[in-house]
Amino acid sequence: MEPSQDPNHPMNASRYHTGKKCIEKGCDKPAGTGWSPFWCQPCNAKRLTHVSDVLQHEVDRHAGKVPQTSEPPKRPGSFAGSASS
Repeated sequence: MEPSQDPNHPMNASRYHTGKKCIEKGCDKPAGTGWSPFWCQPCNAKRLTHVSDVLQHEVDRHAGKVPQTSEPPKRPGSFAGSASS
């Protein structure tokens, strides 16, 4: 389990909560983790996993492990501030 996915990890502690709600559409959990002040822990974990997956895809594409014309993984749900899929 990655630290961002672990609700008990110190970087997910309530001391990082901003007093605002998560910016993810439909989520009303408290925003703020050690990684971002804008998302709650579960939404931030999904966001960071997606970023990691896309970066890995691009590394694999550069290394020739996947076709140059392949698309990166689609993002789950709708991250606030991100382009629509």
